[in-house]
Amino acid sequence: MAALPGISTKVLVSRLAAALGVACLLGTVAAGAWHGRWTDAGLGAGVVLVAGVLGIVALARLARRPALLGAAIMVCSGVRTLGGLAAALGAWFAFRPDPGTYLTGFLTSALVALAAESAIAMRWVARVFGRPGGDMPARCLT
Repeated sequence: MAALPGISTKVLVSRLAAALGVACLLGTVAAGAWHGRWTDAGLGAGVVLVAGVLGIVALARLARRPALLGAAIMVCSGVRTLGGLAAALGAWFAFRPDPGTYLTGFLTSALVALAAESAIAMRWVARVFGRPGGDMPARCLT
């Protein structure tokens, strides 16, 4: 992974991975505690985890230039969202989990992952491109 000027993309990827893990843990705990079916809750959160890892791999491949960082983060989010929906439908038909527990685990994990991903992405883009509303540094155009 190529380093951005003064900023390590490994740090961005590790923060996103940690946030994804926490989101899936929270989704599993919320759905399992609410419905009492931990396996179905874990399956819903596991789908988000697998899709999130694919999104992070896409981000690691695309975030090689600072000018592409915003687009790379959007691709990461899109891969996680669309991959998660596709995997959720596949797991739904393959395993036939309890609908309430499964959807609670999946949607809670996906929502927390999206919120964390958005917060990390906004902060990271602000670090790369300078303060909001300001001019873009010349180093970001190379």
